[in-house]
Amino acid sequence: MTAKTGITLTVDGTDVPIRSLRLDRGLAYPVGRAQIVLPAGVAPPAVDALAFLTAQTGGSTYRLMTGSLQQVTNRATGAHLTLLEPLAALNVTQADTAYSATTAGQIITDLCAAASVPVGTILPGLTIPHMVLGSGISLLRHCLRLAQLSGLALTSDANGLVSTAALAVPVPTGSFDTQRAAQELADVSFPDNNAKARVTGAGAFGASGPGMTTLPMADPASIQSGPPDAAIQTRAAALRILSDTLVLQTATDQRSAALSAGVKLHTPLPVAASPGDVVTIPDANGLPLRLTRIESLSVTLSATAGLSAQYAFSDVRGM
Repeated sequence: MTAKTGITLTVDGTDVPIRSLRLDRGLAYPVGRAQIVLPAGVAPPAVDALAFLTAQTGGSTYRLMTGSLQQVTNRATGAHLTLLEPLAALNVTQADTAYSATTAGQIITDLCAAASVPVGTILPGLTIPHMVLGSGISLLRHCLRLAQLSGLALTSDANGLVSTAALAVPVPTGSFDTQRAAQELADVSFPDNNAKARVTGAGAFGASGPGMTTLPMADPASIQSGPPDAAIQTRAAALRILSDTLVLQTATDQRSAALSAGVKLHTPLPVAASPGDVVTIPDANGLPLRLTRIESLSVTLSATAGLSAQYAFSDVRGM
């Protein structure tokens, strides 16, 4: 007997039949989106309803995405739904807000809490004696920038929990077996991306605000990590201590190396993994295993093409 393969949409605890689906989730912009078409005659759920997309493959069931319905369009051929991950709630602005004696991770946690976005593991990240988040940028962009300056990636898992991942410290969480790689596995390389980085921060001198006393005043007014002739030059006034510049420089170096070589995978069998996860996959010839980070995934379902998943991985070998 062949095991059932398919996708289930569950809205407020009730399964809803679907006719077609396009799901996209990525590490570069961690607000996943699913475009769903219901069969004709099926009543669409209400906007803002909590929804889950679940995959059934190879006798296993696991969640692909959690979000809320942001748009419902009724059509004669079937309602069209748009599902967005919880981080979409941070696509708003707030008044200028000052933070003192804190960390980037704590600010990200506070911003998520204010928007009722659930969080998983948020690493401390950048040391912040004093910072003002301006009103002209969305809270999501502030979170992405704080994570980037901390050498972290902002991620959202299949349950909608927001976390940060240390880019310089890949921790394997799972693997793809050769069955799931049966359709297509191709190496991709971009050697020009493999460039060294230099990071310059403002240092402790000249810092102001209530949190300045937390800084090691031995750090000079301008602090650098990385070779002077590096191809990637990053300057950030928010970097006040030398250890933070080193973390960002190391993460940038390793991220550049990771993106210089990667893998694309097309498979009829999606797996229980999310962008940002570090997994092992078989090489293009099936062996040996290699360590990679999931950069993006897309899942499609249609009556003509059936179920298919596409993954893009960066290569974290040698980190």
